[in-house]
Amino acid sequence: MHFLTLPTEGHVSIRGGLPEGRDGEAVDRLAALSCRTPPSGVVLFAERDGDPVAAIGIFGGTVVADHTRSDLRVRMRLRLERLFVRAVIAVRGI
Repeated sequence: MHFLTLPTEGHVSIRGGLPEGRDGEAVDRLAALSCRTPPSGVVLFAERDGDPVAAIGIFGGTVVADHTRSDLRVRMRLRLERLFVRAVIAVRGI
């Protein structure tokens, strides 16, 4: 049986951002590591010890991540936070 070691060191925090400036560079780096197109518009970042390890587009839902520094729990938390933000937007508007 094969076990996967998950990166659990460090506190993970979630914050919003725009893909511009330093945040834009972080999104592009995560997209390159994921071999995916970067999300556009407003994004949520998961940060481990202050460094972005994953991001998700609020409106498109595209996830990009550094899979060596994030795990499934981090990416699922991002997805749930995105759904919460979308629900708030639907109820209260922007």
